[in-house]
Amino acid sequence: MDEVVEKHLIGDVVHVDGSPCLIQLRGEFDEANIAAVATAFSDAVAKGEDVTLALADVTFASSILLRALVRLQSDLADRGARVLLSNVSPVVTRLFDLTGTTALFCERS
Repeated sequence: MDEVVEKHLIGDVVHVDGSPCLIQLRGEFDEANIAAVATAFSDAVAKGEDVTLALADVTFASSILLRALVRLQSDLADRGARVLLSNVSPVVTRLFDLTGTTALFCERS
């Protein structure tokens, strides 16, 4: 991975700015903390490059997180970039399976 430019903790979101852009989500995601996710995703879209989401440490994901992920994917696609998923937790895999949204995202190891 390239040098990390900035790293800060935003609630349950560890947002690492670098090139390529990496956002690590950790913990539970619902209406109570989606604002931190939305901010991290907006910052990533502004860069206009591919975004890797590290999802291994997500322990709960409501439909509001799914909505934010789909919007991130759409916003990046409009800029010619994409969302790459890394180490997807079983919780997130189940959410994608139940909603039929797995094919929207590219998975990387």
